[in-house]
Amino acid sequence: MKYRVEVQCHQGYVRDTMEDSTFPPCGFRGVLIPPTVVAVADGVGGLPGGEIASSIATSHMAGVSSERELLDATIKAHLEIQSTFPGSATTLTAALLGEDSISVYWVGDSPAFAIYEDGEIRKITTPHIHMGTGFLTRVLGIGELVMDKADVSLDGLFALVVATDGLTLHLSFPEIADILREGGSVDSLLEVVLARGAYDNVAVATIYPLEADI
Repeated sequence: MKYRVEVQCHQGYVRDTMEDSTFPPCGFRGVLIPPTVVAVADGVGGLPGGEIASSIATSHMAGVSSERELLDATIKAHLEIQSTFPGSATTLTAALLGEDSISVYWVGDSPAFAIYEDGEIRKITTPHIHMGTGFLTRVLGIGELVMDKADVSLDGLFALVVATDGLTLHLSFPEIADILREGGSVDSLLEVVLARGAYDNVAVATIYPLEADI
């Protein structure tokens, strides 16, 4: 199994800084051989140093090839954020690409969802948000680190999308799925976001499973 991956980002039209970060870096287009990781991080708005926190989080994803390594890398990122810029925080959603499945790990509210060949769209992540206030209840860099995990079968999978909420602020899951099914790319998604105002930073990665001989 191989994966075709595209990653793209934009600061948007409203935010003064770019606090989203990705691994592989923004602008990446290529084929990845598992095991490897694709990840997005969104520095928490309203806190200082969000761009530093998200960059630290994704930098630790380089070279990760197993669940143990991913969890260890996340702990190291959590501690580095605390020591480098106390009070800053970030979300992190990471997809560990395997030979037979994809495992998604997350803390915060950066979404991942699966698009299937039969038209089904399934949200993989459940946001760590307080329903009453809308505040994040789990982040990387502050408090206790607790990540959730979900496994995604490759059976019938067209694409897995991992993004920050700047994407889903302007596009619904069905709209994203329609654009990608019609041959659109991460650039196509960003074009719509920008046309609709781009009120937040946005980072998005699309992951397409390929047969090993491709």
